[in-house]
Amino acid sequence: MSTIAERFLILRGKGKQGDFAKELGINPNTLRNYENGRVFPNQEILERICVKFSVSPEWLLLGQGSMRPNDQSEAPCATSADVQHTETIEQNTCPRCAELKKELSEEREERRELARENRQLWKENAALREENAMLRATTPPPAMCDNRKIA
Repeated sequence: MSTIAERFLILRGKGKQGDFAKELGINPNTLRNYENGRVFPNQEILERICVKFSVSPEWLLLGQGSMRPNDQSEAPCATSADVQHTETIEQNTCPRCAELKKELSEEREERRELARENRQLWKENAALREENAMLRATTPPPAMCDNRKIA
């Protein structure tokens, strides 16, 4: 189940689209757009679904974890309390967290690389502007042209 549209269909089950839309307090056409993947629901609708149907926000938005928050059939990622203990996190990180950590590390390195490149470009730019200013100062102004015709 890769899209939020598919998860909407799972939530509705075999019930009628109109009844499900009414339960959510939205127009059936809006629900149809959600289920077809044409429109992404706003935060209010997502919250309403999570509360009304006891659905995990992580499952609804990302398709990860269990559908119901109380269902412990899938192991959760490290909690915020674990953040204080770096060694514990290193040992108990779920595969998704490890992948995200690696991706974050790669993006940080790329950002550092771009920052170094930007600093170099700024230095080159400053040098070129300084050279331009010196050339303007040492080059005499062009002679004024007299466009009058000599008779």
